Formats: sequence, C-alpha cells, structure tokens
Amino acid sequence: MQLTYTLPPYRNQEKVQRMPITIDYDRCGGHGLCALTAPEVFQMDDQGFTRYVAEPADSERDNVIQAIPDCPVQAIRVLSEGQA
Repeated sequence: MQLTYTLPPYRNQEKVQRMPITIDYDRCGGHGLCALTAPEVFQMDDQGFTRYVAEPADSERDNVIQAIPDCPVQAIRVLSEGQA
C-alpha cells in the first residue's frame, strides 16, 4: 500500500513549488530513521510504522528531503511531476 502526500507550496527563487511524498507501506520496516530526521513530519504509529503529519511547516522541508535517503528500505520518495 502506498500513500501519497503533498507538502504545501514554498517559495524558492520566486517560484511556488509542491513536493509530493509517497510512503510505500509494503516496504516500510518501521526503522524510524525518518522520524528521527524529521520528527515534525514523520512519526511512528502504535504498530511501528511511519505516519506522515500533513501540512508541515516550510522549515521542515530540508529535514524531509534528508529523511528520504536515510530510509534503509527506500520506502519514502518524492514523486516527479505527473506521477501519482
């Protein structure tokens, strides 16, 4: 099962951008590295899986980007434009 979330727009060089995030729950092993890297965005649920907190602050964007390669099973990814 995959769930897709979109970070709210942010301004970078006068262009508003969105960052759609997908978490593949079939791959997620509950390691929790994403929650350590971006605790305001990713949290562990009672079953040990990642829960994405919608509408994070723009200041968390860099932490989210860092959490993607930190995931040991690559369960988190950013969708490119046009992907669903």
